[in-house]
Amino acid sequence: MAHLINLWFKNYRDLEVSVSVHADGKLEITKDEIQTKVELRLRQANIRPRKSIPASEIFDAPSLQVNLAVVGLACNIQIELQRFATWEAPDGSPGRNWVSTWEDATVRTHGNSSSSVMSHLDNLLDQFLNDYLRANQGRNEP
Repeated sequence: MAHLINLWFKNYRDLEVSVSVHADGKLEITKDEIQTKVELRLRQANIRPRKSIPASEIFDAPSLQVNLAVVGLACNIQIELQRFATWEAPDGSPGRNWVSTWEDATVRTHGNSSSSVMSHLDNLLDQFLNDYLRANQGRNEP
């Protein structure tokens, strides 16, 4: 289970979404299909998917990465929530980059069915949304 404090965002209702799909051609599934599924699920949870985060909001805006890789009869689906962080190295030099605060993945067979992949994606989205909403609802609303 994720540490819920790492999932808390002041502006959690706006969520940048990035999808990548790498398929070997054995299964007909597109980036647009995955993007549509993810955005629909977020909207159902009253979360607004965004294509990018303005620089002025980078410290308060989460980013959701969804990656699908299909090789032969197997698929790997990974969901990762990231936030922008800064730190100071032991030598005093500053560091900054995106860091992962929640991640889950599954490796399954797909049986040459894109609906099987979508079902596995739905299961991961359920887990993410459950943790993400539990961490944020009540803290941000009056």
